[in-house]
Amino acid sequence: MSKRKKKPSKHVKSNAGRKVRQAENSAVRENISGLDFFLTNRIFIYAILLFSIALYGMTFSYGFVLDDKIVYIDNAFVKNGFGGIRKILSEESFTGFYGDQKEIVVGARYRPLSLITFAIEYQLFGLAPGLSHFINALLYGLTAILVFYLCTVFWPAKNPRPWYLSVGFWAALIFVAHPIHTEVVANIKGRDEILALLFSLLTLVYSLKIIKRRWDYFLMAVFFYAGLLAKENTITFLAVIPITMLVFGRMKNKKRSILTVAGILCGVTVLYLAQRYIVIGYLLGNGANITELMNNPFVNMGFGEKFATIFYTLGKYIKLLFWPNPLSYDYYPYAIATQSWSSIGSLASLIIYIGGGIAAVFGLLKKRVWAYAVLFYLFTLSIVSNIPFTVGAPMNERFMYMPSVAFALVLSYYLLNIKSLKGIPIRNIGLLILSFIICAFSLLTLIRIPVWKSDRALNEAALKVYPNSARANLKMGESIFSETMALSDTSDQRIGFQSSRNFINRALELYPAYGEALNMKAGVAIELFYLSGNIQKVFDVLQEVLFVEPGNQHVHGFLDFIQNDGRANAELLRFYYQLGFVEFSERLGQHQLGARFLEKALTIDATNPTILEALRRIRNR
Repeated sequence: MSKRKKKPSKHVKSNAGRKVRQAENSAVRENISGLDFFLTNRIFIYAILLFSIALYGMTFSYGFVLDDKIVYIDNAFVKNGFGGIRKILSEESFTGFYGDQKEIVVGARYRPLSLITFAIEYQLFGLAPGLSHFINALLYGLTAILVFYLCTVFWPAKNPRPWYLSVGFWAALIFVAHPIHTEVVANIKGRDEILALLFSLLTLVYSLKIIKRRWDYFLMAVFFYAGLLAKENTITFLAVIPITMLVFGRMKNKKRSILTVAGILCGVTVLYLAQRYIVIGYLLGNGANITELMNNPFVNMGFGEKFATIFYTLGKYIKLLFWPNPLSYDYYPYAIATQSWSSIGSLASLIIYIGGGIAAVFGLLKKRVWAYAVLFYLFTLSIVSNIPFTVGAPMNERFMYMPSVAFALVLSYYLLNIKSLKGIPIRNIGLLILSFIICAFSLLTLIRIPVWKSDRALNEAALKVYPNSARANLKMGESIFSETMALSDTSDQRIGFQSSRNFINRALELYPAYGEALNMKAGVAIELFYLSGNIQKVFDVLQEVLFVEPGNQHVHGFLDFIQNDGRANAELLRFYYQLGFVEFSERLGQHQLGARFLEKALTIDATNPTILEALRRIRNR
């Protein structure tokens, strides 16, 4: 008689289940180690890296544009090579360009890491823009590989899956192809954004590891510190990392792990903020009121207008994620017009952001992927949204570099999980949609990249999209001015300077107190004077400039040059009299300013009776 097999007890089943879960956790741990990931996926890793380099390969022949001169080619610390690294670490980031710390934007800037990489490049290779562009593309590709890697951590496959069903691979391709990233990758200055996200994602990887070694904690802290030194945006990962651990973490004691990681990262943040405070002298501001429109775009707006405009731009960000066209490097005043709450775009954006944020909080409790993506997007966007504090620009495409990771993740995840459409089973529909998106994005990127070849190309493209941008008009005038200065034919020079003047005048129509544009207007007038010799025309322009900016150093330098030359001193005396007495004193009632110009006239002719009488009348008032 055979014995009946005894059923395993519930206790035995429980132990068996626990062993299975432990085995799964062990598999996850192997996956997260990276080596198995690389060996298993090396073909796709190479493909992502080559895709990034190939897509941006045309930039390798490009030079420097825009703010590259501030952070690289005209930065004294960077051009001191290894010897400048100490100054880069101990000074505000713009000091190497301006010579001392200036309160140009709220909170100043302390982003030494990218400047250090530039200093190393300069020490080893000199000014080599092609190499700098290549490094940007390489780092960009490595960041996309981290996106791929994170997805394998988020959704570890229980069984081997074909590559074309990998969420991470498609997310990485979307990330690389997205045209909104062209500003970051094609502009050498964008290195700070690339490094910040690269080290933030590395920190996220280590926070998700089932950590057993203290060395892992140390590496996590080092990566986070490096990200903070690259750009302040990294600080938003103080919020991103805990919610990521909550949704995707597979550690035994999740609550304790989250608190441990958060505590370490908060400690690193405190050290960074202390370092920043020592270098700059304050954290968010020194109390100075930034009144320059190009550094505080909301300075002339009321409370309602300011936030209506902010939410309008936040809505444009969402639009650009899904349909990144048209793009522009410049969104400064008045590319985007001042909005009010009667604007449908502002109201719709407000509803989407508030409603989406509330829904995401509840969705996070159920560990919904879409909810995690929404919060990732909101957290990483928050610091550059202009809501907690003004960042110096109404919007910029580079501000979407970090948040776009969430877009790539959620789009790939849900499209690859389409099982049917309106109840009809459709095989591989998600793959078809993803393929179309990546092809479309890649095409738009290839069309967009060439505008980064030169300042002029950038400004021409920007003005086609936003003709009312004062900054783009000015920069276009500056580009034409620089090209004209290199010409030898006087008739060509005259045409070039007149064309430059048209764009500069348009910038001043949009923003009459625009200091840089006033400088350029004076510069163009002076160059035209050298060609024509018509002193009265240049005096008419200089007078316009001095009405707005009486202390303009560029104008005063030219006036001193005319005085030292001596051939037009009679005309210069009349200019000082007209400006000082007739305009400033009599018409505008600004007697002290008028007296200053009359005193300059006396340095030409100390006994001139007309000047002396005018000065006496001003002082007797």
